[in-house]
Order: sequence, then structure tokens, then C-alpha cells
Amino acid sequence: MRDTIAKIKQYFGSASQFPLLVVVSPEEYQEVLQANQQEKIIYVSGYCVGADKEPDIAKLEKDVRSSQGNSLLLGFGDYLVSKAGEAKKYLTRYKAMTLQPKSHVVILLGASMYPVLKDIIKEDPRTVSRVVLPEDVPQNFVVNEDEVVYGIKAYLKACEMGNPPGKVKTALRIANVTVIDPENHFAELNNRYPAVFKNLSPANGTPEYWRKLLAAFDGNEKDFRRYLEGHRFSPPELCFLKYAKSNDYVSWLYFIWLKIFANSRDYLGFVVSKTTTSDDLLETAKNAILDIGLSDSRFPVFYEQRKTLLKGCSDADIANFIPLIHRHGTDRIAYLTDNTKREKQEVLVALGEGAKGDYLQTSYPALFAYLQDYRIVDESLTAYFSAYKKCKVYNTVDASFAELVKVYGAKRPYNSLPTRSTVFSDIKTDRTLLIFLDALGVEYLGYIQKLCAEFKLKYDPTIARANLPTITGVNREFYDEWQGQKENPIKTIDDLKHNPERGYDFHKSPYPIHLPEELDAVREAIERAAVKLRAGDFDTVIIASDHGASRLAVISPDIIIDSGGCEAKSSGRYCQGAVLPKGDNITKENDYAIVADYSRFRGSRSASVEVHGGATLEEILVPIIMLTLETRSIQVTFENNVAEVSHKKAAELILIITPDCDNVMTRVNGTNYKAEKLEKSRFRVVLQGLKKGQYKMEIYENQNYIVSKDFTIKSKGIEVRDDF
Repeated sequence: MRDTIAKIKQYFGSASQFPLLVVVSPEEYQEVLQANQQEKIIYVSGYCVGADKEPDIAKLEKDVRSSQGNSLLLGFGDYLVSKAGEAKKYLTRYKAMTLQPKSHVVILLGASMYPVLKDIIKEDPRTVSRVVLPEDVPQNFVVNEDEVVYGIKAYLKACEMGNPPGKVKTALRIANVTVIDPENHFAELNNRYPAVFKNLSPANGTPEYWRKLLAAFDGNEKDFRRYLEGHRFSPPELCFLKYAKSNDYVSWLYFIWLKIFANSRDYLGFVVSKTTTSDDLLETAKNAILDIGLSDSRFPVFYEQRKTLLKGCSDADIANFIPLIHRHGTDRIAYLTDNTKREKQEVLVALGEGAKGDYLQTSYPALFAYLQDYRIVDESLTAYFSAYKKCKVYNTVDASFAELVKVYGAKRPYNSLPTRSTVFSDIKTDRTLLIFLDALGVEYLGYIQKLCAEFKLKYDPTIARANLPTITGVNREFYDEWQGQKENPIKTIDDLKHNPERGYDFHKSPYPIHLPEELDAVREAIERAAVKLRAGDFDTVIIASDHGASRLAVISPDIIIDSGGCEAKSSGRYCQGAVLPKGDNITKENDYAIVADYSRFRGSRSASVEVHGGATLEEILVPIIMLTLETRSIQVTFENNVAEVSHKKAAELILIITPDCDNVMTRVNGTNYKAEKLEKSRFRVVLQGLKKGQYKMEIYENQNYIVSKDFTIKSKGIEVRDDF
């Protein structure tokens, strides 16, 4: 090391007229600078005509040639290392340069110029006195990998100080460093925040958005997480749709936030891992669930998380998702939700096309509740409406049910039920509000039962028969004669059944896709009643109807019967005239003849959605529902929540219910099981037909839902370990 310094000192005192080219190690470089700090320094960086413009080599050469006294030239080798074959040409020219009298220039070079000078000496051994080389190739300068400089001028300046940076933001080619394109803002961000950007790629954003993001960090902001969290993206699930449906800079930042911080074990993280650009975020969120099979342990959690993310999507948003579910065949309902009307309708289409209904409780809880049996005192009526609803939902008229309708059309069991007027005569009007929900039939009682449990209402329905024919004109006496307070009639359900132009024409779309709007209308009515009761405006709300309606009379094979010259009305459900037709399936009232099955009178046009006017049970039976606030707190426990079953004996459970109740009924997997009262607050339920497994029991008192409880059935003699 000292030998190099001595040679430089000797050169400065010599009569040589040529520059001295000296290759040094990093340690020698600093030593040489220290030993010659009194000498003039020529910096190559000082000849750059801009921050990222190459040095003016011609001017540099001119100044070196005309320099006076002793000088050190720094940065020349760092410049030449990127010039490949030109380095030899430049150094050869400098080696032969004639300096001013009594002037000397030492050109300090790094290890990269060692082979170049060796080659020059080999070609012209006479120049060996103008070159100082170590015996072995010296080590390269240690590059500061974390250091980023902007432009070639800053790069050369850092090299001249003996601290070469590892990264240079430049449009030029520089060897042995990481070059960051000044137009590639992503690359610079990646170099500044490598740990944060490891999950990102340039394709995740536009050049303009990366530039804008970089600009945010060229100011005072340095903390990447703090910058993103300042936009209040957490919790990300709750603001997903807001940003996924937008395409501005902040929405893109939300996407970047997700790419960096989203939990890969959640559905949102799964979605983001499959998404390249923010523009695709919504589409991926809709469709990624289709890549998860039903047997995948992640499916139930992902399904619910996806439903939350997409809550608020419109029918238009979800429309292009619907065709994709067909890849899952008969299981496709499992991938639908009740977030949109379009999905609810697709559930009904899928059921009509033979898809499994096993997933309804999760995919469309309201439809599942609609299909649940409402227990009527006359079990034959319970069975009738259970079968009717299934036929309506699955868009088919079962042959055995059609035969039952025919039998009932002749027997007319509704005659054993009280008239609506009779029921209303016993209702007190004081602090009672009447809500008239047009076309509300008995078919909705199971759904209403669930709604009342949700809104914590006590539910006391009575089933009555309407007047014939089942049209509003002869069935609104209960409303017109009501002496208490009442709201204007709600005709939503009736309008749905009469207006095929809303897209529900059976002849164009055979599936009952109007049913979701019917259920929504029922929910709105129950919620309105709950509001009135909770506000203290009334003690009781009565929801009643003029008549029901029949979907099966529309979709059944068209059977025309003679009207005997009478005028057919309501799509042939009844006719009116002086001489009325007769038949086992025709009932008469005043000057009307009414069809009691799914036939229709000649001279009529078939209905398109649903129809009323006839005397089938779904048309003539109507509920009068008394709603009050549920004020009691009923507690239910099992004596033992594990029951035994054998081939000889069904499983049994003992329920303890306090305070004491009467008329308790339970439901497991959609099947009703009566609770036998053993003594005060103690009930036995025999679970006929249930095998070993885990179940959930719904418990009702007087048709009012109380609670759901989990229980287990095991084979007799098998122990069940309680892991909790």
C-alpha cells in the first residue's frame, strides 16, 4: 500500500509529461486520497451536463491536458466500466497524452480497469512506466446495496468518494449496479420497500398510479403501512364493494393494501392472490368461490365471507356469475346467495331443473323457511300445504297431489273451518292495527313463523275460509267494516300474481321466479307490524287477507270444462250466470259456479303467473294473524343432550322449559316432533326415524319459535366423549 503512495509521490516530483494510471484496491484508494489531500482533484462527475447526462468527455480531456501542477483524476474508471470496448481506447489516449510542463495527473482506477491496463502494457511494453498495477487483481469496491442514487452524476460522485451505490435511478446503462428506470416508478418503490413489495408486481398498477404513489413518498411520508392505513381501509371486508366498483386512485390503493396485508387464509386474501389488477377485483371476488369444492374445508367459511363482501351487489353486477355456476351441476345452488333478486330467482330455476335443494338453508334461508311445514290442527291440511309448496317451488304438479286436489275438490274440507267474518267478530279493536295484505295465503305461515321469531313477536294465527268466489270484490268486508285503525291495503303480492309483464309470465319463463318478491313483501309487512308494536303505537297488529292464490292452477295441464253458457271469469276459475254448470269439482255460491280443482271454464284465457277466484285450499283458506310483542324469556335445556338409539327403540330427549309452557312442538331437519308434557316444565320428545349423528332442534311453543339447541344421537352402548 505504502509502495503505491511512494510511487505517486515519486511521479509528482518527476519530469514525466504523461499521466500516471494507477489501479488500487478499496483500502489503497482511501489511503491515496488521504496522502494527497493537498493536491488538486479533478472529478469526472463535475463534467456531467445534467443529473442524468453523461460527462462531457471532450471537455474533460481538454482540461486534463491543460491542467497545471499536480492533480488526481477520480471517477474515470467508474465511468469507463460501462463503456465496454471503449475503455481501452480512452485509457490508451490518456496514457499517451502530453501534459503541461511541470504538471502531473494521477488517474486512480479500480479493479475493473486492471485487465484493460494489462492488455495495454502487453501491446506496448514501453508504457509500463506510466502504469502502476498491483501484483494481483485487487478486490472490487464493496457496493452499498441499500443505497439508491438518482442519475449518473450522483453515481459517479459516490464512486469518487469510495462508496459506490448498489442502485442507480438512470436512463443510462451502468455496469455492476441495479439500474432503476426513472420511468419505472414501481421499481424504485420496490427498491425502497422490498419487504412490502414482495407480493406486488408492476402489472398490479398503471405507470401513472405507481408514479403518484412514489410521489407520496418523495415528501415527508416514509412509512408505507401508515400511509395506506391513513385511508381507513380497515376492516377491508366492510368497504370492499365501495372500492371494488370504483376505478379511481384511492380504490387502487385499497387493492394494493389488500395485496400487501390481506390474510391469505381468508376469502378476501384468496381473491387477491388470484387478482392482478384492481379492475378485476370484483369479478374475481364473484367467481373465485367456484374454484373451491364443497368438500374443501375452506368452503363454508369462504362462502360466508364472500357473501359479506358482495352484500350490496346489484342484479346487474351478479348477472354474469350465474352462467358460471353450471359447472357444478346439481350442486350449483350451494354457490348462490340471497344477496340479490337475480340469485334468488336462479335458485328457483335450478330447483326446477333438478338441482339439489340440500343447500337452501344456507343459500336462500327465506325460501327454506317458506318450505317448512306450518303445523295445522288438521294434519291433513298441514300435509296438503307442505305438498303444495314443494310443487310450487320445484315447478311440478305431482300426480298424487293432483289426485288429492281432485278429491278435496269434491269433499271441500274447508267448510269445516270458520269464516273470516266469524273470526273477526271476536277481535277487539282497541289499540289494535289492521294490516290488509292482499293475496296472503296459508302457504306463507311457515315463513311468517320464522319472521316473527326474528322480530321477537308473539305469533297467534287462525285459519279461516274466504267467501266464494275468491276475489277481492266479495272478500274485503273484514277491512271495510273494521272499526279500529287500519292501513291502506298492501297489494304487492296480488299485483305480482296478475302482472306477467314484470317478467314472470309462465309461458315465457316456466319457473316461479316471482316468489322472491312475494317473500320480500311478506317480510316488509311483518317488519312494519314490529315497528308499530315496538314504537308503542299499538298493543296488537292483525295481518289478514282477502284470499289466497294458486300457482298450480296455472302450471297444471290445461283441463277445460263446460261453463254452460255462463261467463267465465278470473282465467276460468269461476263463472256467473242464470243457469250454472254442475260437477263434482264445481261448488256453487249465490249466482256463481266455482272450480274446486285445477280445471278452468271454457271461454277463458289461462293465467300467466298465479290465479285466484277458485275454491282450492290455497285460494280459499286465509290466515288471520294476531301479533304482539314477546315479553317472556323462556329457557330451554336438555336433561341430557346425548340420546341413544337402537333398532328396537327410537331416540328420546327430555326438555326442561321454564317458565312452564303448553303446546310445545319441536322440529329437526324440517320434520316436526311433538313434545309430550310429562309434568310441569318437563317434556319428552321421541325422535322417530333419526339415526346416530349430530342435530339441531328448533323448539316452539304455540307455534312461536323459542330457541335452537344442539344434540347428539349415538348407538346404544357407545360412549360419546365430550371434548369440551
